[in-house]
Amino acid sequence: MISRYGASDFWDDNSGEVSEPETPKAYFDGLTTPLTLEIEQSETKRISFSLPVSGRLKEDPAKGYESGEGVIVPLSFLENIIRQSSPEAKKVTTYPTVLVKVSDISQVSEVEQAIKRQGFQTYSMESVRLPLEKEARQKQLMLGGLGAISLIVAAIGITNTMIMSITERTKEIGIMKALGCYVRDIRWIFLSEAGMIGLMGGFIGCIISYLVSFAMNMAAVGGSVLSDELGMMGGSEAGRLSIIPPWLAVFAILFSVVIGLGSGFYPANKAVRISALEAIRNE
Repeated sequence: MISRYGASDFWDDNSGEVSEPETPKAYFDGLTTPLTLEIEQSETKRISFSLPVSGRLKEDPAKGYESGEGVIVPLSFLENIIRQSSPEAKKVTTYPTVLVKVSDISQVSEVEQAIKRQGFQTYSMESVRLPLEKEARQKQLMLGGLGAISLIVAAIGITNTMIMSITERTKEIGIMKALGCYVRDIRWIFLSEAGMIGLMGGFIGCIISYLVSFAMNMAAVGGSVLSDELGMMGGSEAGRLSIIPPWLAVFAILFSVVIGLGSGFYPANKAVRISALEAIRNE
């Protein structure tokens, strides 16, 4: 293909920069220019049909290529063209494929089942989405089970740590009771310590999760430059393999605090039940 633009056409003498040529206008206006469809039956016979234009569709790839390519005509007009151009054509028109559109995405499953009950085969994104959702739920259950086991182990670890702390600080608890500290204050001290352990665990877990997510995204884009990954983290989510929304990180931290408080409830109650006299005597 030879372009009608030369090298000098892209150079601006005033600014000293390369400029793109203006896009040429369309050859004709489809809304005002008469259109004619010609069908060649033989070398000497042609049939012409006038195509009155009533409008132009706005191109939308989500609705199909038909919105940006070709010509859309009424069904009766098309049948008339077929009858005149092919006299041997069947009287009954058959269609290999029918495109059905619904007004809302929630109606896809219901309409698809109704078409299947009539004996027709169907294909829709719903039939693709359901198996994917089922597989995703199975993976979520598996990962949720692993997470629940890890959570139980972490809760037992916090409880064990707090019990050891109470055992080592028995004399301190006795002194606090002898000085007249309220039982609720002693309980709150150990609960706050357990909650702080959960808070620190939540922060560390979020930091590790973001680092792993960063590494996964870097590996997904083939090890591109660091600035591209940083741009994806602060901008669009397109092309990212791992996405951690901010609300999920906040929820994880708060949930870790709740788990820490729950794990420290038994050790805190055990601490307030210690006798002050026995605690002071303890070495």
